[in-house]
Amino acid sequence: MIVLLKIFALQLSLLFAADHASVPNQYLVKFKSQFTNLTIQNVKDTLGATEAEKLPSIERWYRITTSNNLSGLKLNSNIEFIEPNYYQYANKTPTDAKYSSQWGMRNTGQKDSDGNKGTAGVDIEIESVWDLTVGSPNVIVAVIDTGIDFKHPDLADNQFINEKEASGKKGIDDDGNGYVDDVSGYNFYSNKPNATDDHGHGSHCAGVIGARGNNDFGIAGVNWNVKMMPLKFLSASGSGDTEGAIKSITYAVNNGAKVLSNSWGGGGESRALKEAIEYALSKDVLFVAAAGNNTENTDQDPHFPSSYDVENIISVAALSNSGNLADFSNYGVKTVDLAAPGVNIMSTILGGTFEEWSGTSMATPFVAGVAALMLSVNPNLSALALKAKILATVRPMNSLQGKVLTGGFLNANGAVRASFY
Repeated sequence: MIVLLKIFALQLSLLFAADHASVPNQYLVKFKSQFTNLTIQNVKDTLGATEAEKLPSIERWYRITTSNNLSGLKLNSNIEFIEPNYYQYANKTPTDAKYSSQWGMRNTGQKDSDGNKGTAGVDIEIESVWDLTVGSPNVIVAVIDTGIDFKHPDLADNQFINEKEASGKKGIDDDGNGYVDDVSGYNFYSNKPNATDDHGHGSHCAGVIGARGNNDFGIAGVNWNVKMMPLKFLSASGSGDTEGAIKSITYAVNNGAKVLSNSWGGGGESRALKEAIEYALSKDVLFVAAAGNNTENTDQDPHFPSSYDVENIISVAALSNSGNLADFSNYGVKTVDLAAPGVNIMSTILGGTFEEWSGTSMATPFVAGVAALMLSVNPNLSALALKAKILATVRPMNSLQGKVLTGGFLNANGAVRASFY
């Protein structure tokens, strides 16, 4: 299944992974290149399928529904690949009142809510950046998660709005993108426009990326100005499926997002999901992914989607306020790129309030937020340039040597300044 990556006090083949749960009676099928509607009907008949829905933007992939058990079935000759529809789970000095609790922004050695004393200077050096930029409303970051609560006062100003739908007629696909009344993102869990958060995880991640700064309230996000597109495919309990993840990714790519923040994972390896991320790469979109919270070496035990070998992915581990890899964080010198603050991170949650949460889920939006700041000063940066500059400017840390590819943690100051050239 795909999980929220927050720590809660919490070739023709048939691909089945016994240790990964999947949606009952649903499979993702890729047809061979020469196929027609008659081919699809033939396969439906062969598999006893009641439904075959095209997955957007990634070629030749369909989600089929069948009551048959496919595990022992010889594949139809028209099928190139078939896999389960895996479940996925949710893995300037500002004047904001709770800014002193945000050690990831400014670490003075203050204690966190668990009484752990930090190491002064172990932060992303964001305050020097805010003298240069606090972000841009022209940059869109997609938060692929449980949705976002834009009724929260610290999030409301940075909501992405689809102006053609907002000013159009209700019940009409005014912008012709295939979705009706998608004024602000989309809910692929319930297949409706309302992508409001009913869990809290997506809102917490959104606060790290873009809580309004310097407003005498709450916290400050990495960006004070940015547009956040909510794409909900995870439920109120924090679970979703691969189909919803794919639809969220392709929607974001096709509707203007240049950075995708993905604080989820844990499902089995999916060729369809990988192709959706490759589609994002083909459209020059960065995919930032949580490395996972299993204390595992992902060089040996991959975690998806962060472990896919696709060039536009940045895999993010979690760092503590003392400068150590979080005790829950996955790691891997080949498969995890860098660390970012991820332990006792203060951010926005439901009901207009704030809490400290931990996980690689919390580390991921720091990186996504810095990528957005980089685009605010240089909108021409490619996805691969964003990744290269973020990785090239990390702050080295002895505790991360041999744990992550760069041996360091996120340096907002270095990454943004490198973006000018």
